[in-house]
This record gives sequence, C-alpha cells and structure tokens, in this order.
Amino acid sequence: MLFAAALLNIRTPSKLRTSRFFSTTLLDPWKAIAAYLKRDESTVRRWKKEGLPVHRHLHAKKASVYAYVSEIDLWWNKDGNELEPPQPAARGWRERLAWSLAILVAVAAGWITAVFLG
Repeated sequence: MLFAAALLNIRTPSKLRTSRFFSTTLLDPWKAIAAYLKRDESTVRRWKKEGLPVHRHLHAKKASVYAYVSEIDLWWNKDGNELEPPQPAARGWRERLAWSLAILVAVAAGWITAVFLG
C-alpha cells in the first residue's frame, strides 16, 4: 500500500481534501500511516491513544490496523490546531562518549604537564 501511496503522490496532510478519491484511500499497516504523517511508528501509536482515527481488523490470532486518509486529514486539521513539530533528536551515545574522552584527555594532559614540568 505504501508503494501505491507513493505512486499517487499522497503528501503530508496540510489541507482538507475534498476529492472523492481521497475519502476511500486506505493506509495499512502502521508503517504506511506513519509514512503518510511523516512521523515514527511510535509517535503514530501514541497519537492513536490521543484520538488518531485508526481502525482494527480482528483476525483469529492477530489484528491488523488501517486508517482512511480522509479521517486522518480531518483529525490533523481539527479546530485549526497544528500538531507539535518533530522534536530534534537527542544527542547520541557516541557523541557523548567523544566529548567525555576529549575532556578526559585534556585533564590527563594538564595533570601530566603539572607533574612533570611543575
């Protein structure tokens, strides 16, 4: 379904769509819904708890999820409110490690200089 959405040039919801085609466009599974909203799957799952219109189709062992583009667009544009912008990524552990090592080297160099030249 994600491939079909890419072919149809479905973009991030920014305006209400009035076309009949968009009213029946189906997004499934979570990845397709997240890709349509340009957010992570975890964000979309959290938004489901906050009212994002996602439906479940129950099977014998599992359940699949799907959403209609028109319902997502209405939810996105409800009351003219904007959703929060994506948060910048937190610094990764590699960057923190690099800074820690740089500080350690600077302190060690200062200590060695003080001991042997002082």
